[in-house]
Order: sequence, then C-alpha cells, then structure tokens
Amino acid sequence: MKKLYFLLSTILITSLSFGQTTVFQESFETGNSATVSEDCNDGYDFFTVSDGSDLPGTDLSNMDGTFFFAAQDTDGAPCTMAIETMEFTGIDISTYSNLSFAVLVAEDDSSDGNEDWDADTNVLIEVNVDGAGYTNMFQFSGGGATNTEPGLDTNFDGTADSTPLTSVFTEFVGAMTSGNSADIRITFTNLNAGDEDIAIDNIRIIDGFTVSPSIIAGPAVSGLNYVVGGTSSEGTFTVEGANLTNNIVLTAPSDFEIREDAGSFVASITLTQSGGIVNSQTIHARLKSGLAVNSYSADVDVTSTGAAPKTVTLSGNVFNPATNALVITGAYDGPLPTGTPKGIELYVIQDIADLSIFGLGSANNGGGSDGQEFTFPADAATAGSYIYVSTEAPNFTTFFGFAPTYTDGAMGINGDDAVELFESGQVIDVFGTIDCDPNDTGSACPEWEHTDGWAYRNTVGPSTTFLHTEWDYSGVGNLDGATNGPSTSPFPIGTYDGLLSTVKSSIEGFAVYPNPVNNGEFSISSFNNATKQIQIFDMLGKQVYSNVVKANENVQVSNLNTGIYILKVLEEGKTATRKLVIQ
Repeated sequence: MKKLYFLLSTILITSLSFGQTTVFQESFETGNSATVSEDCNDGYDFFTVSDGSDLPGTDLSNMDGTFFFAAQDTDGAPCTMAIETMEFTGIDISTYSNLSFAVLVAEDDSSDGNEDWDADTNVLIEVNVDGAGYTNMFQFSGGGATNTEPGLDTNFDGTADSTPLTSVFTEFVGAMTSGNSADIRITFTNLNAGDEDIAIDNIRIIDGFTVSPSIIAGPAVSGLNYVVGGTSSEGTFTVEGANLTNNIVLTAPSDFEIREDAGSFVASITLTQSGGIVNSQTIHARLKSGLAVNSYSADVDVTSTGAAPKTVTLSGNVFNPATNALVITGAYDGPLPTGTPKGIELYVIQDIADLSIFGLGSANNGGGSDGQEFTFPADAATAGSYIYVSTEAPNFTTFFGFAPTYTDGAMGINGDDAVELFESGQVIDVFGTIDCDPNDTGSACPEWEHTDGWAYRNTVGPSTTFLHTEWDYSGVGNLDGATNGPSTSPFPIGTYDGLLSTVKSSIEGFAVYPNPVNNGEFSISSFNNATKQIQIFDMLGKQVYSNVVKANENVQVSNLNTGIYILKVLEEGKTATRKLVIQ
C-alpha cells in the first residue's frame, strides 16, 4: 500500500533520513518546464502559470514564491479542452534510492460561497519510472455530486474522502519507486465551469525526504476600511504550524494591529507550540485608528525557528465622508447589434468639483462584486445634470440621439446584471442584487430582470440597499425599437429628479416619453395599457391640466408654458408621479 505523508501529520516517518536532496523541482517562478496541452487565460477561463494578478477572481495564499500553475473552466474560450494535461519527462533519478514526491495544491473559494466541483471533476497526478507504466500518486476529486467541496481522493474512486482543498496551499507528500528515469503526468478532467478550479505549485522529487518545521498562514485580508475619524472593519486569517521547534511569532505592520479571538489588538502575537504543533488559530486584523485619508497595504510577518517565513498581506482604506452627490437613476440593455446600447444613467444631486472620487463596477450574473472597475475622470459636474456611461458611443448616439458622457467596457451589462456606484472607494449606491441572477432558473430575485429593456429609479437615492420596488421596469424585450422613441416601452431618459421625483410608482412598467417635452405632446405607457387619468400641476401646486387618455393616445400640452411641472397619473386605482419638463 502506498504511503502518503501530509504536511500536518504528527506521525514521525522513521524510514526517512535526516538529510534530503531535491532531485527535481518546478515552482513556476521562471516559467514552466512541462509540456502542456495548451496555454490559455482571459482571467476567468485559464490553464496557465500565474502570480494571481491576471486572475481577478482568484485569491490564494501560502504558495512557494510568487507564481503557481492554475486551471479553471478549461473548455471555455480562450481555452478549448475539458481534459488538459501537464507532463514532465526524462527526469534523471538514477543515483537516488529513497525517493518521495511532493506537491502544493490549493483551490480558490467560489465567488458565490458554494463549492463547485461536480461528480465528474478530478485532477490525477501519476508517476512513470523507467517506462514501467504510470502509477497513481494523488487524485483530487469532488464530493460525488454537483457543486461539492474538492479534496484528496485516497482510493481514486472519484469521491473526495480526505484532506479538503482550500485557498491556502497545502503540501501532499508520498513515497515513489526508485530507478533511472521518471516522468510525471498531471491530468485535469472536467474543470469545465466557472469556479471549478485548482492551483498547483512546487512540484518536487526528493531523495531522503525529511519533515521540516512548517507554517501555513493566510489568506490575505482586504477591506479593512473606515471613514476618517472612525474605526476600521475587521478581517481574519488563520495560522498553523507543524514539526515546530519554537513558537510562532506574528508581527503586524505599523499601520495595522492584530489580535487572537479573545484578546485585545496588539502589534505582535506569540502562538505557543505544543509537541511541535500549533493548531489552526484565527487571527483578527484591522487598520489602526487615527490615520490620514489614504490607501494602506502591508504584510504581517509570521515566523518560527527553522521554518520558511510567511507573510499575510493586509489592506484597507481611510475614506473621506461620502457626499452622496451622485445617484444611479437608470439601467438600459438595448436592442441594436451586439445588444447595445448598454449602460446606466446617473443624476448629479450636488455640484461635484472632481468626479474622479466616484467610480462604477458591474456584478455580472449574480457573481458578486468585482469592485470598482471604472473611475470617472477629474471632471466637474453640475447639480441637476445627468451622466450617461455606455459601453460604446455610436449605437448609443443612434438610439438616444446624443452621445454618452463616458464610455467604458465595465458597463457591459445585460438585464440581469447589478451595478455598484463607489465614492472614495466605498459603495454608496447599488442597482440590483449583486449575488443573485434574476435570469437563473428558480432565481430568488426575478423581479428586477429587464433583459432587452430598462429599469428606472422611482424613489430618492442613493442607497446601499437594493429594493426592487423602488424601480420601474420596461419588462423583458420591450426596449425594441431602432431608436428609443418607437420602442414598446421607451427608456424614460432624464426624468429623475432627486428633489421632485419622490413619489413611488405603483403602476407597473410606467414610463413617460419624451421628457423633457419638446414638441407639445408626450406619451405614457404601462404594462396593461389601461385608460389613465392625467393631472399636471405647476410648481405652486396649481392644477393646470386634467384629462383622460386611452392607450397609445398622446397627451397634448402645447398650450402650457415652458417650465417644470408635476405629472400625476391614476390607472385602475394605482398612482405614479413624475417631474415633467416642458421646453
């Protein structure tokens, strides 16, 4: 029976000598000496060497050095194969007789909090000595069902039954046969969906393997933020050690502080080893109070005599108080080629001297926040004006009749994607539920889907809490014209006002177009197209218009003076109120 030795084992393997020689090593710090089935990476589908900087959804720690090999969704473009391989051949082992195979393995936590390896997903590591045929070393499998936690599969039956894989690299070691030449083959099978991933590092063949003191620490902690004058949020990481000869000492960087579960925040912590072991300890971290407005990032040093030192990166921000001077008022998913125009409308509540303190991010398909992806330029913005951010300009201009204010790919949103508005790095407004896809089968949030349509705010904002009832919707497929006006339900562009548009609409699909009115008439649409009672009031509260209009009948206001009015609409006992601008 093949012997397996794991990093956290407390068993002394007496057959191993006290001196060891590295016969072969691939730690990916200078590339990859293996032959791989392909090399591909777009940040989300990948089979490649990486340091994590080009994998935006990946968060790993305890790797050897900086680089590692990572695989995820390997049959998704630009990758092309559901089964991928990595092979090292012709490794000279001829002068060694007490060989072991070692590898670091990790799996990034999924973005939605669920484990995502399926029953047919596995990664198999094999060794072939002197051409006698490949023999199994390690296999990592899912839990035998859909969306399960991956782990070590000791009997190679396709179901994990031992050490689970986490985002912290763990070393697996096993004895191997001696000979003259060795080949290593790693087969990645059906990592064919987002969040089905694995990472491998520091592949070694060792002669006379000895157990050395070792530390595991991580993952990195971010989001340790506070508003100037306040107190930082807290984050946690874990530390553990094995085969230790001394205690583990943690030293915080100067702008941060750390504590144990039951302790106070301090600059340094000592974890006492017992029998060479420090069991996993949760460490809390925060940014120190009283710091100036800035971004901060530094490492906690984790050390113990004879063990390779580890670091845990902490990062956070001290923000100015939010002005809440900008608000998301609408989102649109157009019908023109490539599904354009796509983007959002924002309303400027107060004069803004420097827009660059604001930014946007999209949360696609319920995948959670991607953080700030677009930062506004350092332009000024005037209270009462609108800002339009779209993926491109030509189709936006064709559809709406004017150019967008800004263009950026971050606003490539469909009618099932959420949007976050940031100020000084903190979220101040949100449209949609960032961790829920309204278009999924059995979705818990179907109410806000507007694919090939629009959503428009009907209450005062901004708000970090999304309520679907505070938005009006066109309905799926109803933004269907060659331009906005002829659509079944036109986008109610420029009709929000933070002071005047405060009454929540209870008429489903309610929209007014055009607004501002520039030709003496406008139309009102809703999902059921029933007869509507129309009232218009001037800013002194005097009623200046009253009429009943039928479905598809325009409201004639050519006899009203230019200015701002309040429009009140009653339909089958339901009411909607809007600001109406007549030019």
